[in-house]
Amino acid sequence: YINTPNDHLDKTVEILLDMVSNPEFKQSELIPERDVVFEEYRRSQDNSGQFNFNQIQKSSFTSGYKHPILGTEKNIKSFSREQLISFRQNNYNLENSLLVIGGDLTKRKKIEKIINKFEMPNGKKSNFPKFKLNAKPTINVHHKEVRQVVLTMVIQAPDYASSSASAEDLALNCLAHGETSELYQNLVVSNSYASGTSGSTMYFANGGAHFLRVVFPCENMKDVLSHLSS
Repeated sequence: YINTPNDHLDKTVEILLDMVSNPEFKQSELIPERDVVFEEYRRSQDNSGQFNFNQIQKSSFTSGYKHPILGTEKNIKSFSREQLISFRQNNYNLENSLLVIGGDLTKRKKIEKIINKFEMPNGKKSNFPKFKLNAKPTINVHHKEVRQVVLTMVIQAPDYASSSASAEDLALNCLAHGETSELYQNLVVSNSYASGTSGSTMYFANGGAHFLRVVFPCENMKDVLSHLSS
């Protein structure tokens, strides 16, 4: 995406579509870019929240959803130009593409002409498996040198188009998200057991997951668990 002043909207649309429609994937740029992605991967391992999420993926997610989003050291350091071209052809095509423009559209006809100059490859629409948590509940405890514990509970969420999706999402936010939520008031404000709470939902194309997180000093583990179970 690009944020731009309205005066440059037409040129910005052209730049964006040129990037998407005519990627060169130069071999000379591939190796340094692999290093950039690998450094992002290394930082993610040092980030307690990201590390926590990766462990949840491994233990609780199923199918391809359990793989780390950034990949692994092995496949990051070895991906090739041919893989990039193939992946782009199979996934970034007309069936999977959507262009959204928000702003001053008084030059709409001119912008449409610019858009129609570019082409995307034809391809199949990507189909993703239904997201499901492991049928058997899992508990994953990992040790990392951090000042505070991050406790995360994951619960199966319905499809985002389900009649119960918005109600469940709202209930989770009321329970744990923000300073006025029940858990924040109880664990942080009233008892000082925790330093923060959060509640959020991640929806996929089909299915999703509710996340409830509490961050607290390790010595308060017993009190936090007691309040969560009551």
